[in-house]
Amino acid sequence: MNAQDRKVSKAHEALMGLVIGDAFGMPTTSYTPAIIKKLLGEVGDFLDAPSGHPLHSGLKAGIVTDDTEIAILIAKIKNS
Repeated sequence: MNAQDRKVSKAHEALMGLVIGDAFGMPTTSYTPAIIKKLLGEVGDFLDAPSGHPLHSGLKAGIVTDDTEIAILIAKIKNS
């Protein structure tokens, strides 16, 4: 693997980490730890956003947010 391929691979790995972290954290966005514990208990898996969530109400477990969409758009711009 050449240097350019390694850079692309590392960028891909970083984006995948962002995607997974975004989907995992989506239902807890903007909540304090106390609210998270009250609404969701111990979070250890991908979960649906709670009903009435201020940003993500109705999103199903594993769905990414605009954070991921923006990062992918930036990556595409930087790669063009």
